[in-house]
Amino acid sequence: MRERYGYKGELRAIGDVLHDHLYFMEQCGFDAFALREDQDAQEALSSAFDTFSDSYQATVLRPVPLFAAVSARAKHDRSA
Repeated sequence: MRERYGYKGELRAIGDVLHDHLYFMEQCGFDAFALREDQDAQEALSSAFDTFSDSYQATVLRPVPLFAAVSARAKHDRSA
């Protein structure tokens, strides 16, 4: 919705949302989450978004895939 239609509003994930889904949902453009009742929201907020330092594929948050970013940095370093 964000890329295709330019939607800027809140995208809320509801339903069977678990702590380990949050990082990936954020990469897809979700910015609000209604966790399942058995999930601890404080624990999720303190660790879910730091699970991974980077991702290989392009995402809403990082439109340049990792391989392209690394290649561009290497090319820049060689020319400097």
